[in-house]
Amino acid sequence: MKSPIILTIAIVVLAVAAVPFIYFNSVAADSSLVATEFSRLEKSANENAQDWLRLAGDARDADQLEIATKSLNYASSYGLSPIQAGIEKARILVASNDPAGATTALQNVFAAGFTSVGVLTNDPLIKTLQGRTDYDELVQTMSVQAYPLRASARFPGFRFLDRRVGGAPGEWHAGRI
Repeated sequence: MKSPIILTIAIVVLAVAAVPFIYFNSVAADSSLVATEFSRLEKSANENAQDWLRLAGDARDADQLEIATKSLNYASSYGLSPIQAGIEKARILVASNDPAGATTALQNVFAAGFTSVGVLTNDPLIKTLQGRTDYDELVQTMSVQAYPLRASARFPGFRFLDRRVGGAPGEWHAGRI
């Protein structure tokens, strides 16, 4: 008899835990909620850079690109790292159909020392730039910077940090192909 009660409690707990996630997704999907949240943050004089960055992403997802840009500017003024700001700026520019501007923003991020090329190539918005010469050259340059031994003529035929075939999860090795 206790088992249905435990199941009911578990469902209630999961439902309550999901409320923030549901709210987060509804903000991204509803442009009026984005505008309301922007107004609320602005009136409260919120100086939390991460709150403003989240709102910038929500606004971008809701196609409220002006609010996204303003939110990103607030986030930057409240201490958001230039790398985070540059990547979000690139996303907003891609959403604004400005691929050249997006690539320039990413080049600036790279110039600031960012070499995590996987962040760019795995980002759903940014990877839409693939096939553009300027973006592809940037990814190639970042890859060489991030993985210098892979580009070295001294190590032909080596795979670096490849998952071992048949190895345990998380097991990595460097070995010959």
